[in-house]
Amino acid sequence: MPDFPTISIVTTVFKKEKEIRYFLEAIKAQHYAGKWEVIMYDDNSPDNSSQIVEKFIPYYERIGIGLTLIKNKENLGQCICRNKGVKRAVGDIIVIIDSDCIMDVNYLANIYTAFSKNDCDVVIGPLNIESNNEDINVVITSCRNVRVARKRANMQDSLNKRSFVNLVTRNFSIRKRFIREELFDPAFSHIATDPTTGFGWDDIEMGYRLFKRGARIKYCDNVYTVHMTHPDSIDNTASIPLRSLKNFRKMHQKHPDMKNIARRWVMETYGKILNWCKSYKHDLSENEDYLFLEDHFKQNIPYIYELKNRRRLKILTYCWHVPHQYELYKLPHDFTLIRDIGTHHCYNWGYRQRPFPENAVMKNIHDINQKDYDLAIFHFDENCLYPEHSNNVLNNNWGLNLRYFMSSITDIPKIGICHGTPQFYGAYNANYTEPDLMEPIEEARLGLVNYLKDMLIICNSHQAEREWNFEKSRVIWHGMDPTEFPRATYDLKVLGLTNMLGRPHYRGYYILNSVNQKLPPDLKVVGVSVREPAHYSNKESNEYAFSKFRKYVDAVRKYSIYFNPTVRSPMPRSRTEAMMCGLVTVSYKSHDVDMFIKNKVNGFYSEDVDELVDFIIYLARNDSFFKKVADESYKTAIDIFNHDRYLHEWQDTIFRLV
Repeated sequence: MPDFPTISIVTTVFKKEKEIRYFLEAIKAQHYAGKWEVIMYDDNSPDNSSQIVEKFIPYYERIGIGLTLIKNKENLGQCICRNKGVKRAVGDIIVIIDSDCIMDVNYLANIYTAFSKNDCDVVIGPLNIESNNEDINVVITSCRNVRVARKRANMQDSLNKRSFVNLVTRNFSIRKRFIREELFDPAFSHIATDPTTGFGWDDIEMGYRLFKRGARIKYCDNVYTVHMTHPDSIDNTASIPLRSLKNFRKMHQKHPDMKNIARRWVMETYGKILNWCKSYKHDLSENEDYLFLEDHFKQNIPYIYELKNRRRLKILTYCWHVPHQYELYKLPHDFTLIRDIGTHHCYNWGYRQRPFPENAVMKNIHDINQKDYDLAIFHFDENCLYPEHSNNVLNNNWGLNLRYFMSSITDIPKIGICHGTPQFYGAYNANYTEPDLMEPIEEARLGLVNYLKDMLIICNSHQAEREWNFEKSRVIWHGMDPTEFPRATYDLKVLGLTNMLGRPHYRGYYILNSVNQKLPPDLKVVGVSVREPAHYSNKESNEYAFSKFRKYVDAVRKYSIYFNPTVRSPMPRSRTEAMMCGLVTVSYKSHDVDMFIKNKVNGFYSEDVDELVDFIIYLARNDSFFKKVADESYKTAIDIFNHDRYLHEWQDTIFRLV
């Protein structure tokens, strides 16, 4: 028999006499084999909420559920009440939930299952599912269908459901042992009797602090509640948007870097608050909260990704570079991946690298009618036409996917993504000693350029674009979501790319060896080691993939310095992932590094091995200098390599073509 943890449910009640009985009935009906308790604060509610709760206490006692009701003599606000409730809680898992959010009968059991994998600290699920005056039980039952729950939910961030901005107390649970400080900042409390207090964002502010601590957040479709739609409980509704603006300012004053880490959500939400204020004709010209936020946001680069009001496109493609495609599929379109047109690694999604996006499907070629699609995106590298130059590492089917798309996909526009640089002599041979080592194979470059003709090709770096000289091309640097990369812990020293023997000259094998020979023993460059998730038997599932991806991120963020020796790789992704975690990068000078790294400011680059070694040693031995450079490296990553810039540029590219 498993040892089921105790679960504590912490909530507050204020003007909820119409909703509270549904809330308590749902808790009483939970299908959970362990024990659970309810800690409820009546925050000096002026209605009959407490009397209704008191009637439930004997029923709860009869079936072994603890129901503790604490009545405040004055209105303290949810932040203080919740903090007090957490301190009283005896559970191993704490559920903090609004008392007008009704649980599915499997809610606690599904939370337990999620935590039982031992790969998360927080569990959330679909948010803001509204009853909209429908029968609450019918809505709850219908949402057991994943598609229904996803459709009815309104996530704060739908692109990354594990983002800290989705840590909303309509559906939030946390391991008690992960709590190190009060979860909620009392400065964000809304006091009904005090018109000077702000409103909202207390849970997002909590979520941000948990994210900064490295909380592992798990999203589960089957962990959901339904909010009983009702009129607002605040008497002066015209004051709510101004109070919301006040707390939004407090949050950004306390956490100034949030504006770039969750930039898309921040700017979208700020716009909604301003429109809310305008709907009540509030004059903000002298509002101190508005003036602060305007000044705070004015430094943002003009790459805030916004959904354009255009139809959703159907895009035809195939598996190739899974981490790259994981980011690309955050665009609001539907992607169909053909699995059986040649190259072996395209047959299946790489769950060991990234989760499979919800807006993607895999199909066989006989199920495809290309006329049903709006666009085709094909992936390729330098070897797709000439695999014979790979020293027998690649076989002749390597470029079949590219050749199929070029010859058979003729009814729709196409965009190509180039994931490499021109072939060169000795690329796959560590023992190559001919005088033309590293020189481009010009006939192969020209052959691929002519083969692609006037197709639009996306390159990953400006250097790669120059080297290829395609007839029609554009550079889009890769982009990642900062909310998926918590800040580094800096426990270990130097991380780097070490798996190089297959392509030694491409990846900088000899540069790495030279650097490692000159570094002291405690600063040798080591490769990342990622442990397998222990509780997943199905390695072809998104549950496994999310766990594996987070373990990879956590393995990277243990380090302080990332050494990149690559010579030919256009914008190595592993370096950017390290920067997203706040590691300081030390790089061999290649592929645009001088366009975003300023030496000794936010990192370092050089073609001189001794300079690379000296800087690694200096960083490792000078803590104050390291911290300054690490902070600047992090700022660079969450700004320049933010996925909102990446999605903005891709959206612009697609809509110019389609």
